[in-house]
Amino acid sequence: MRRLFKIGADRHDSGPVRFIWHPEGNFIASAGRNGIVQITDRHGEIVDEVPMNVTTSILSLAWDKDGEFLAILQEGNGVVPLFNLSTRRLLPLETGLKDPTFIQWSKTGPQLAVGTAKGNLLIYNKSKK
Repeated sequence: MRRLFKIGADRHDSGPVRFIWHPEGNFIASAGRNGIVQITDRHGEIVDEVPMNVTTSILSLAWDKDGEFLAILQEGNGVVPLFNLSTRRLLPLETGLKDPTFIQWSKTGPQLAVGTAKGNLLIYNKSKK
C-alpha cells in the first residue's frame, strides 16, 4: 500500500481532525481546530475551503448518499451548514435544537438526522426544500 497524500497540522492546526470520505471516494472532507472545512481530491489537492462563521469545534462531518451535500456539525450551534459540492455554496439548516450532538444522512434516502444528547431528533429531507 502506498501513501497518496498527507493532511497535516499545517492544514488544520494541532489537535484532533475530523474527516470523512465522499461516497464515490473522489474527495475527503476534513476539519480541525482552525474552523475551516477542506475538501481535498484523491491526489491531495484542495478543491475547496469552507470557513465556518462560528469558532466552536467541529464535531462531525457527513456526506449524503449521493455525495451532493456535506453536513457540518459544530459544538453548541443549532444551525447545521450544508455544503453543496456542485454549487460550492453553504445552505444554513436552522434546526431549532439547542445543542445538537449527532448528524447522520440516510444510506438510502435524502434525509438527514440531527440529534441531541437529551434525545431530541430532527429529520430534514433535502428534496423537500
